[in-house]
Amino acid sequence: MVKEITGKSHPVRPQPPKMVWETNYEKGKIVTFYHDEHFQLFNLKCSDCHSGDNCTKCHASKTQEDFSKTIKLKKSEEEHHKPCNNCHYRDACGKCHQENEMKPFNHGRASGWNLKWYHSRLECSKCHGSQIPLKKLKNNCTSCHKNFIPGKFDHKNAGLVLSENHKDFDCDNCHLKSDFSKNPDCTTCHDDKKFPKDLPGKKVRR
Repeated sequence: MVKEITGKSHPVRPQPPKMVWETNYEKGKIVTFYHDEHFQLFNLKCSDCHSGDNCTKCHASKTQEDFSKTIKLKKSEEEHHKPCNNCHYRDACGKCHQENEMKPFNHGRASGWNLKWYHSRLECSKCHGSQIPLKKLKNNCTSCHKNFIPGKFDHKNAGLVLSENHKDFDCDNCHLKSDFSKNPDCTTCHDDKKFPKDLPGKKVRR
């Protein structure tokens, strides 16, 4: 049997978009796993979770398991957590164990930082790298964008086209101490202006 499959690619298998388990954990019996998110959004490979599984994991039964229904936990605690621990070994139990079914991944809900259009289109690896688990970042542009050069940065990429009066300013004229995680401060030049009521240009509409 081994010789028959050696060197061959595994045929594509149907993938459940979501799986929900009912566990015996008193502080959160329901565990929701969005398979399509881990595969498509977080770019995990089958082997990242299933390297310890053998063929009978999928081929022992003639009927496909119905993942649209809540699954009663059949594995031991150690077996069930093993593939998850590759990425979630630092997380508290409440990361996955909830009282109710979890909603799909939302960057704002998960990290406290809602992505705007100029970040939401990027692949996760553009900011977090490709290493698993994903690298956590500080909520500051300089985590990714280092060494801003005055006059070189196209400010419309941040959703705002600067006016003629502002386009030649250094970044820290408005972004004090180059802390881009905070709103720009107008008071270094203006006594009667405040962001975001008063904008130093026009918003880019997307």
